[in-house]
Amino acid sequence: MKNKRKVAVLLTGLAILIFAMPGFAAKTTITGKVIKDMTFQAQDGTVYNIAQDDMGDTVMVYAGKTVQITGKVKIKKDKKILIVDEFKVMN
Repeated sequence: MKNKRKVAVLLTGLAILIFAMPGFAAKTTITGKVIKDMTFQAQDGTVYNIAQDDMGDTVMVYAGKTVQITGKVKIKKDKKILIVDEFKVMN
């Protein structure tokens, strides 16, 4: 009986870990152009919504400029949300 309980606890923990994995987005660095309305277009054409936080607001000051953004990408309702950790203006 104790072994069944251990297996159940182990399987429950494993299931929680698997379902939590998408929340752990890896950092990435993307270069592209800041566009109006909190959007960013990468050099490969991919369009991201910039997360609306202090760093996202700061990036928007450079609308029309090419920037290199380091941060995390999350998918929400089929849209890519770029959470900016740091950035630098390229031009």
